[in-house]
Amino acid sequence: MTVALPTRAQWLDAVVSDPGISSTAFRAAWTLSRKVNAQGRLQGRMLDLAVAAGISEATCRSVLLRLEERGFIKLRIERGFVTLSICPSLPKRKLRVPIAAE
Repeated sequence: MTVALPTRAQWLDAVVSDPGISSTAFRAAWTLSRKVNAQGRLQGRMLDLAVAAGISEATCRSVLLRLEERGFIKLRIERGFVTLSICPSLPKRKLRVPIAAE
């Protein structure tokens, strides 16, 4: 039995709503969302992902680890190659609107 994955839009909405995700991490997530297969998996070189996202390889590694830490992907990195999968359940986090001083 396969678990239904969130749609691309649902996944990106959850990522952008997470206050712990930077704009750079969101840019990498958007790139990932374009490259994962129908089963929500991606295998490739870290350098290729970094170039596609317009970030350095070190930054790419950092944001992938952040996306994993926040519960959006499952990740394995070995010798410059990345294997990842989209998590079937999305974390429920919301941006908080600052309260204006009166």
